[in-house]
Amino acid sequence: MNLKINREKENGNIEYKLINTDTEKRQRLTSQMRYRIQEGSGEAIYVIGVTHEGGVIGVTEDEFTESFNNLSLAAKDSNYNINILSSRIVEKDTNKKVYELLVREINEHKYIDIKVSVAGNVDSGKSSLLGVLISGKNDDGRGSARLEVFNFKHEISSGRTSSIAHHILGFDINGKPVNYGGIHKKDWPEIVKESSKVISFFDLCGHERYLKTTILGLTSSSPDVCFILIGANMGITRMTQEHIFLCITLNIPFIIIVTKIDICENRQNVLKDTINSIKQMSKSDFNFVNENFNDDFDI
Repeated sequence: MNLKINREKENGNIEYKLINTDTEKRQRLTSQMRYRIQEGSGEAIYVIGVTHEGGVIGVTEDEFTESFNNLSLAAKDSNYNINILSSRIVEKDTNKKVYELLVREINEHKYIDIKVSVAGNVDSGKSSLLGVLISGKNDDGRGSARLEVFNFKHEISSGRTSSIAHHILGFDINGKPVNYGGIHKKDWPEIVKESSKVISFFDLCGHERYLKTTILGLTSSSPDVCFILIGANMGITRMTQEHIFLCITLNIPFIIIVTKIDICENRQNVLKDTINSIKQMSKSDFNFVNENFNDDFDI
């Protein structure tokens, strides 16, 4: 199996590694880590088991342990915290895995601030998704989660956002959310105080009537990324295209999220049609092909 991902970039906060066994190179490893942290404004991602060319090789458990220990020493030299984010088997016969590590600067006096706009057609589930993210509670299927993010009474009654709602989600030094837990709902100062990273979400309007408000939200908040939600049961609409066009025009990176997949459990052809239309749009209409978004997309 010859798996391959994008080639490692010299800049940015993502670093590929195979095996770090040479302790004599610790000083160079420390300098390299500081550079990646600086590029990521306080955090970096290390992917263990991938070559600089993007070849997915994987490492054994013993090889990873040795690599992790050496990276931990380099992190300690610069007062960084390191945690395992995820692991995935790439070769079942050898149990070799690829590991993803999070390295974050320990600094009690500042936090990493990320701005995320949430756009999409009306009834695509923007407010519900955001409500689940900031509260940690699943929706009940009748819109309970979106009550966490609505600003006005008429939004609650109609179930549709007509204003720009601003909410935050904080993460501690280990990458764990701080919004959840406790006997009371935490206020913003409390969340910020406990966080090493804060994501500010801007819930934008989906109805065509409020398009000017959505444009205001995208231009005034200067988001780092935009989530564009597409309902699996409704496919790509004209407003979806408007929101994508705005992101391209304003040079805002965006991520497409397909929601309401559960509605299509008994109508898999509808879900497949939605996925295929997204692929077709990405390859032709807007020319924003993602190299990892191929025809082997798994439903």
